[in-house]
Amino acid sequence: MKNVVAILIAILIIGAAIFVIGSTDSPTATPEGEDEQVEDVTNQEMRDFVDCLAENDFVIFGASWCPACGQLAESFGGYDIIEPIYVECTEEGTVEERERCENETKMAYVPEIQIAGEVYEGSRDLNVLGDQVGCEL
Repeated sequence: MKNVVAILIAILIIGAAIFVIGSTDSPTATPEGEDEQVEDVTNQEMRDFVDCLAENDFVIFGASWCPACGQLAESFGGYDIIEPIYVECTEEGTVEERERCENETKMAYVPEIQIAGEVYEGSRDLNVLGDQVGCEL
């Protein structure tokens, strides 16, 4: 239990620092123009894309208070759309989600994207993310 509390405190501190800094140069910030890609995609196409990602062991670990997590979720069209691939690591998540965060995350900050259990630190562009696992948007 102490490990869970320590991880959540670390996530909170790092998330707060990212929020305060607010730099667009941050690796967790959404580069300009990425949000535009969602505009041409229907809700069903995005849900199909997310389902494909889920089938290919694509996971986003996040925290509801994290601005970068919110930006990433919005690039997909919102938290409701990414539900099949999103794991909430705060008290707002289920016990199972929090346990999964404790057991599976490898970094001390969110959002953490994993593909087949390996941390992915590349582009957050949805087409690039899809290319990583063979899913087309």
